[in-house]
Order: sequence, then C-alpha cells, then structure tokens
Amino acid sequence: MNAEADAEAVEVRGVHSVKLGRVVLGRSTVLLVLGALVGLVVGAVTVAYRHVVHWGNSFLLEKGPLAMEGSWYLRLLFPAAGGLLVGLLLRRYYSQPHVYGIPSVIRAVQRNRVLFPWTMLYPSLGSVVILSSGGSAGPEGPIAEIGSVFGAKIGRLFRVHRRMYRTLVAAGVAAGISAIFSAPIGGVLFALEVILLEFELVSFAPVVIASVVASLFCQAAFGQEPAIRAGQFQINHWEIPYFVLLGLAMGLLSLAYIRFLDFSAYHFKRIPLPRWVLPALGGLLVGCVGIPFYQVMGEGYGFINTALAGRYPATILLALLVAKFLATGITLGSGAPGGSFAPALFVGAMGGCLLGRVFHAMSPGVVGEAGMYGLMGMAGMIAGAFNAPMTAIMIFYRETHGEYHMLLPLMTTVAFSIAVMSRWGNVSLYTNTLRKLGEWIPPGQERDPLYGLVVGDILSPRAEVMPAHVTVAQAMARMNELDAASVVVEDDKHQYVGLVNLDDLRLALADPMMENLITLGDVVDPTLPWLEPNSSLSDAIRVFASSRREALPVFEDSPVRNFVGIVSRGAVIDAYRDSRIETPQS
Repeated sequence: MNAEADAEAVEVRGVHSVKLGRVVLGRSTVLLVLGALVGLVVGAVTVAYRHVVHWGNSFLLEKGPLAMEGSWYLRLLFPAAGGLLVGLLLRRYYSQPHVYGIPSVIRAVQRNRVLFPWTMLYPSLGSVVILSSGGSAGPEGPIAEIGSVFGAKIGRLFRVHRRMYRTLVAAGVAAGISAIFSAPIGGVLFALEVILLEFELVSFAPVVIASVVASLFCQAAFGQEPAIRAGQFQINHWEIPYFVLLGLAMGLLSLAYIRFLDFSAYHFKRIPLPRWVLPALGGLLVGCVGIPFYQVMGEGYGFINTALAGRYPATILLALLVAKFLATGITLGSGAPGGSFAPALFVGAMGGCLLGRVFHAMSPGVVGEAGMYGLMGMAGMIAGAFNAPMTAIMIFYRETHGEYHMLLPLMTTVAFSIAVMSRWGNVSLYTNTLRKLGEWIPPGQERDPLYGLVVGDILSPRAEVMPAHVTVAQAMARMNELDAASVVVEDDKHQYVGLVNLDDLRLALADPMMENLITLGDVVDPTLPWLEPNSSLSDAIRVFASSRREALPVFEDSPVRNFVGIVSRGAVIDAYRDSRIETPQS
C-alpha cells in the first residue's frame, strides 16, 4: 500500500476520517486535534492583538497625549485621524455590508456559509487602529471574528467535511473569548449560547480544547492576571434584595444600550456623507466627549479596575456612565469596526458601582463595598445585552476568585437582568443587528434547511460542450460515451446557444429517419428558464418543479448575461439532504 493511499480521506457515514497506515483517526479525534490547533493559532493572534492595543492605550491614554495631562486638541483629533485611516482602508480593501464582528459570524453560521474569505479580517485589523487611537469600542468582537476565520481556514486546509466547519468556527470564537478573559469555561459557553445558539455534544469537546489551549497560551504570555481585577468581597445575605434591584436596573440599562446603539447607527446612515468619511466624523465627536472624560476613550479596562477599587465618587461614576454611552454609540454607529462587549462592561461597572453607593447610603449597615456591585453589574449587562447568562456567570465567577458564596448574588443579578429582557423577546445586541437585516432566525424555530445556500454553491462550471451543428445521433452516442445527462450547445463563435438534456434527444430520435438530419441547434428550447449564481436553492427547486428539467443554465446578469455553468436537479437534492443533516431539527 503506497503512502498516498495510506493518507487518503475516507467517508464514514458522511464524515471524513483520516487513515494513516493501520491507524484510523475518527471524526472525534480529528476534531479534537484541529480544535487544539485552532486554540493555538487564535491564542497567538490574540496575544499579538492585545500587545498592540495595550501599547496604544498605555502610550496614548494612560501617560501619553490623550491622558488627563495631555493636550486637549490631541485628544480631539487622534480618534478622528484613526477613524479616517480605517475608513480609507475599508474603502480600499473591504466592500461588504457593514456588519462586523460577532453578528457577521452568527449570520454565517445560521446560513451554513462559514467558509470565510480572508477579507473578513480587514475590519478586525482596522479595530486595532480604532482602539489605539481612542475610539470607544472593545477587542472581543474583532478577536472572535478573527478566531472564526482561522477556525474555518484550518478546516479548509485539512479538507474536513462541511459539517465540521461550524464546530471549528465556534472553537475559534471560544478561543478568542477565553484568551481575553482567561476564562476557558466562559469562552466555551459564549460559543455555544451566542454563536451556535444550541448545545451539540459533538461540538463540545473541540470547543473546550480550543478554549483551554488559547487560555494557556495567553496566560504564558501575559501571566495569570485577568483583564478585570476585582478585590476580595464579602457578602451579607441581607443584601440579596439589593442584587434583585441591581439585576432589574442592569436589564433596563441593557435595553437602553441596545436601543441607543441602534439609534446612533440609524442617524449616522442619514448623514449625507460618503460612508468611509463617517468613522472620522465619529472619531471627532468621540474626541469632543473625551476632552472632559478621557476615561471613555479606548477599551477602558484600566478605568473599570479603578472604579471597582472605589476610587471614583458617585458624580464621576454617573458622568462616565453617560459619556461612555455617547462615545460607544458614536464610535460603533459611525461604522467604525470594534466590539461592543468591553463598552458594555464599562457601563455595567459604572452603573453597578453607582447603585452600590446609593444602596450603601440607604443601608450602610447592610450593603458592603460598591466594587462588588460594579462586578455584578458587569455580569448583568453581559447577560442582558448579549443574551448570554451562562457566559456572564462563568466569567464573573472566575473574577470573584471562585468564592462559592459569590454565586448567589451573581446568579440573582443575572436572572433578573434576563427577566427584564425577556419582556422584549430576549433580543440581544447581536440579534438586533441581524433582525434589522431580516436575517435572524430565533432558536427553536424550524427553518428552511436550504436557507443561505445559493446556486453558485453547487453549480458545475465545466459542463460538456457540443457545437450546434452536431446531429442528434452523434450527440446521443457522445453523451452515452461520456455518461453525461446534459450538454451545453454552442455556435461557431463559441457562444452559448442552449442546454440539451437526454429527454430532448430521445424525442428527436422517435423518427429513425430524422436522427442524422436534426442537429442540436434544432432541438434547443429557447424558452428554457435560467438561474443566477445568487439565486437561492429554494427558488431553484421551484424552477425545476415548473420546468420539469434535469438541469438548468446559470447566467450572471451583470452587466450582460454571461453563461457561467449549469446546475442539476440531483445537485440540489444532494444539497438539501446535506443541509437537513447539518441543521438540527426541532
């Protein structure tokens, strides 16, 4: 047996396994190995990303020209310059609709189209400039998007079955979140409840491995110090009613956060300026907000830790809460790439600390430190704004140093935040973006298995071609030799004339006297319907049903009708069968 045969990919119940000599690596083993590889790659990318952003924030915001002691005009102009640079880069290299970060990943997973192009990385790379120059956004969305791209590319590199792509994409997202917060369980739950929107046993192990490997890689690079540094807190069980109020407040604040980002994006789109100019305008407005409140510029983790340590008075906490709302809405609403996760944490921390101070003033003998309320406020914001309660519990349980007695206030806050959002259908910031585009399918709702698949995914560009002057007898003999069910007919100038199926030839052969006189050009049906590469497979099924053809031509209709291939009825049926298997049925 030769080496090529030893390493061949063999199909086992529709899924690729790999045979190496006498050892056969099954689907589960392959996914585990690839999950670890995804975690390693995403961990390395996250370390590089975080180093650049940390350097930019440290240089510009903490002790540089955008800090409190820096020049006000630099604080005004730096975000605008960063927005202009990113706008020019995206104009030059990225022409997709402006849905960045995690919403773009969720949309791709729901549509079963996760073979991401490398160009999907451009907004994520542009977010480095936005964060470093003072834009109010976060790194989590871009890093999750980077992780999903690398997950898909690794699957493509190793030629895994299509059903494995979703799992590797989720593994990349889990690795990114885990690497940022040093919380591998939180990364796993985020991937399952936000990206996959369901728990699949086959996906669990690879996602866990990717999350653990990425977390270990980042801990080796940065140490075990997480981005959020909370102190040791003690809880009085008489405080639980106050955490109920905190959860309700965070639910309302989450809804306001979603609505304000939506409001800002809507009004930026109405500004009569080119799209690539809007991030610069947004940066200028963020600079105006940042002149009195430089703390709201950048990702803001350092200032979150300052608030948790109790160093801000109530008036500053309220001012920073409002300023962060404005700065984040302006940055993301202007179309600048960046995540909304870190700003939500900032808002939750300031709002929670503020309420903690209010509660302490009301019951000084019962309510403890305001920093604990800031920590729980962040968990409530993540649960409410992103519909990720388990992610919030696991990430912030880790931030409480795993103290069991902190689970009660944490779960109470998260539960009541989710309860408030349930009144509005548990819409999250991500699903709200997709719902506006008409591309959101709620979990549990049965959907068309062909949703998101288009004719271009299954067309055959290399169809058999015959000249129009070939007789029916010659064509039949040639098609039997090639075992072809359809042929494309061309004229003397190699231009498309039509598509002929075996049934067309059999009708022409009904009269044996005519088989050597009738040509393919005589048999071609000029009224034959056709499809476009972007036609949905659901539309293709309807056309096949009405035309009763075994194959149809596919044309690009822009700028002129250009023949690109054919699509067969069998290919549509195969795609439908594969999608039914890939799509969990309710």
